Amino acid sequence: MTGEITDTDQGEGVHRIGRPVTIRDVAEASGVSPATVSRALNGSGPTNPEVRRRILETSQRLGYTGNRFARGLRSKRTKTIGLLSYDLSNETQLLVLRGAQREIGAAGYTLLIADGEGSVAVQGRQLESLLEHQVDGVILSGPVRAPRNAFDRLVEADIPFIPRFLSDEDRYKRFRLSGELLAHREAFEMLADEGHERFGFVIPKWGASDQYSAITQSRLEALVSVLQSRGLKDEGLVVRSGSSNDLVPLLTAPDRPTALIAATHSVLPMTFEACRLARLTIPGDISLVGYGNSIWIAALNPPASIISRDMETEGRMYATTLLRHLAGEDLDLDVPFLPSSFKRTDSCGPAPSRPSKVLS
Repeated sequence: MTGEITDTDQGEGVHRIGRPVTIRDVAEASGVSPATVSRALNGSGPTNPEVRRRILETSQRLGYTGNRFARGLRSKRTKTIGLLSYDLSNETQLLVLRGAQREIGAAGYTLLIADGEGSVAVQGRQLESLLEHQVDGVILSGPVRAPRNAFDRLVEADIPFIPRFLSDEDRYKRFRLSGELLAHREAFEMLADEGHERFGFVIPKWGASDQYSAITQSRLEALVSVLQSRGLKDEGLVVRSGSSNDLVPLLTAPDRPTALIAATHSVLPMTFEACRLARLTIPGDISLVGYGNSIWIAALNPPASIISRDMETEGRMYATTLLRHLAGEDLDLDVPFLPSSFKRTDSCGPAPSRPSKVLS
């Protein structure tokens, strides 16, 4: 049957009998990405002639017609841009919103804001909602981990989204690590230079999804790399999640860490609170490094040493690139994160010669 995958179809696009052919089926059978298929079929970007020929032949053989209704909608601009934040409870996301809004509003567009609530399922539904609202393009902010078929629907409807690498977790991890690597090394080597040998790496509680796994894993790998390069032992690193109360036993043990890394912006206040509950002074008894900048960082006592990047400028960069793309410029939407930097404050100091167990 034309336009459906059957047991007689050849290639990696075969999944189950009677299912309509999708752009991902064409991509798999052609050995390219869905984005490349979209460019070849829609003429929306440069494609190698041989690759384009292979894609056209494959789509014809599989009977792929694409989403004609969705493509018809693209003939009329709505002058709206969607912005999907992975979790608006993270204050750093508001900086991205501000930067994007200023550029989009100045260009005469309306910004539709969607909150992913830190949930893969919610993020998928929000992308579907933006598609239904016929947005002209989508900005993804933070580690959006929506199901792959949600991204496929954007590609099939010829709705550009930025940054493109967020649709692939492995590529996202590489982009994330490359942007933070130098700041990681500066922060972690500073702690090693100050004599710290025992580290606590504090991660968020795991929820229904592994929303934070790509972030925490890349940051943990950077820390391990620095420790290994300094000849420090693996047993000197402890990874913990939970509430501030859950961290107290770790912080009051005889071999407690002398430095803590709060792996995400959301766990930084809790990590400070855990030190207070354990009656540890910062930085006298323990040093602390966190991620992400927001207005309340300065209210911590002492203000936290942080690894961060300019999120407002990043929001403006994504918005201007997407707007230029919509205006007809042939631009790469795999725009990398801005590089991160490390700012040391009074939350870091020398390792205590003998960590004290304050609580009895």
